Amino acid sequence: MSKVITKYRGYTAAQLRTRATVPNLADMTVVGDTVECNNITTTKVRNAISAGVNSIGILSESALVNVWSGFGPTIRSIVGQTLVNSVGAIPHGLGEFAGYNHNARTPGWITTAPSADIWVNSGGNASFIVDVYVGEVQYQDIAPAIAGITLAIYDNTDTLVAWGSRHFDADLVQDDVTSLTAILVNATIERTYTGRVWLVSDTSEFDDSQITCRLPNTSDFTQTVKIKALTNLTVNANGFTVTNPGHNLAAGTCSFAEAYNLTGYTNVRIVAQLFDYLWTQVGTDIEMYNDSYYPPDMIYVTPAKPNGDPIDAYGYHFVITFYLTI
Repeated sequence: MSKVITKYRGYTAAQLRTRATVPNLADMTVVGDTVECNNITTTKVRNAISAGVNSIGILSESALVNVWSGFGPTIRSIVGQTLVNSVGAIPHGLGEFAGYNHNARTPGWITTAPSADIWVNSGGNASFIVDVYVGEVQYQDIAPAIAGITLAIYDNTDTLVAWGSRHFDADLVQDDVTSLTAILVNATIERTYTGRVWLVSDTSEFDDSQITCRLPNTSDFTQTVKIKALTNLTVNANGFTVTNPGHNLAAGTCSFAEAYNLTGYTNVRIVAQLFDYLWTQVGTDIEMYNDSYYPPDMIYVTPAKPNGDPIDAYGYHFVITFYLTI
């Protein structure tokens, strides 16, 4: 049995040949945008799916067939918003297995649905990102036609607030894996959003009319957008008084004019620490010592990120602690 298969959805003919399980690689020849598949036999199909029979009808309907192969006997349809794979009551031929890939990936989440909180500065943009297996299904041949894939984000009233798409031909070139991003602009309040991954008929715009079905093996997921607090300064005086005439974290300087109630002590150990919005320490402690008696003339501490950049207006905690030493 022989059959010619044609490249599709960004795959090259050479890639179709390389990934195929049926027929043998030596029996496949690339000719331009096509692959000539020769010597397709029931024995080769049986061996490819590890079946125990040689009947093409039984092999085609076997549960051992990988329904996610780009080529094969699987019939696809859309029921509601779900892609359904089935075997129809039609005669099956060996040619259906030309280019069959028994190792085709199952579409859906690469690992699990995203769930981590998304932290942004007040008024900043929140990026929702999903990584999925698109798989090698010939989506364009399913009615209604599928042009690409969309990540859609909805608020708690199920109103669309952000979306991002990729067109199969223009963007998803020869790759079963893709990353989708939807950006929510000007986030100012904490809120939990729902995400859904759709196969769509149009990627230039998005509303319900473009939805064909869900990307298989994905479900609703939720992520909370959280707003970082303004960067703040905390002074720990440990039982005595420290005057703080002012500070400007954006400018990178904190100044302390005097320390009181230091009778019996000869100096003060000063430790500065920088934390992020989750109170996870950034960099290492900055330690400063003064060997003279207090009160000092002025103490300057410069807050900065480990790379030396000034810390941002949102999302950091700068903590300075004074330790008395005898």
